[in-house]
Amino acid sequence: MKNPRVAPASPWPGVPTVSWTGSGATFIGIPSTTEPESDAVRSSGTQKVATKLYFTNIRDREVFRGRPPSPGEGMGIRTAPSGVLAVFLRRLWLPVLSFAAFIALCVGGYSRLEGLRWQDALFWIFQPHSIHVDKVQDATKFFSLLVYVGVFAFQIWVAERVLVTIFRKQGKEAWKLMVNDAKIEKLRDHFIICGYGQVGRTVVDQLDRLKIPFVLIETNEGLYRQLLQEGLPIVTGDAKRHDTLEAAGIARARGICIVIDNDADNLYITVTAKAMNPSLRIITRAGQQRYAQAMRNSGADEVIIPEHEGGLMVGRMIEKYSAGPVAL
Repeated sequence: MKNPRVAPASPWPGVPTVSWTGSGATFIGIPSTTEPESDAVRSSGTQKVATKLYFTNIRDREVFRGRPPSPGEGMGIRTAPSGVLAVFLRRLWLPVLSFAAFIALCVGGYSRLEGLRWQDALFWIFQPHSIHVDKVQDATKFFSLLVYVGVFAFQIWVAERVLVTIFRKQGKEAWKLMVNDAKIEKLRDHFIICGYGQVGRTVVDQLDRLKIPFVLIETNEGLYRQLLQEGLPIVTGDAKRHDTLEAAGIARARGICIVIDNDADNLYITVTAKAMNPSLRIITRAGQQRYAQAMRNSGADEVIIPEHEGGLMVGRMIEKYSAGPVAL
């Protein structure tokens, strides 16, 4: 594997890139900077800069993050979903295992006392009324009372765990998550909004007012939980990842609006989204003209530069007030 070097050619003219040769192909990458690594660095007012590379395989146009792909590697890693089932499994594993051990002891007790087969002993545990009291030993009668009380106690334990899981905060979040996933699954011809900063909030408010269906992608876990409780259709994760875009229903979406405050990330998402759904309408945000042109070349239908648009608006206001005499 060779070291990175300045790329002789780039799919994005005007955007600084590096190239990397390996795995039988040539890769072009977009360098950018990461966020501060810790709260301590953030609070000190200094930003520790690191380099991350987004590679595009020139041979087959597959997009990867942070490194070239190894041979045979696919486009993204799918993570196991977490939801209601995971919450219930965490809460119920101890009662279930304890109940299984209790049943095994009861089967052994009936087999030893009455010489029953395990099938018959199991039947007696769950159907105590089938025991003929005049044909069993006194010890079996007392043992049956213990079994009956034990089964009833385990039923109470399981019911308590289920009810607490449903009505506690974790259970409510799991229920909200299940409703959120079902809502997203039903969406068709919706818009995907990447980022919930100042621009993203305004976009979401407008879409909500106009009753246009949308799904929000947000990386901030705390903000994700807050918006989930508010009922907004939202997916948590990095919008540069294929599995995150798939969870937002990119194959069924009409368009995507990328308003993250990072030009390199927005360009990367533009390339990825266009590759996943060529008919997708893409509206993206840029901070610099050179990235804006690269985004258009990569498939963006509309590129907005907020600072440039704001300057034009101020210019129009100045023109309006300079057209006539100034009122005293």
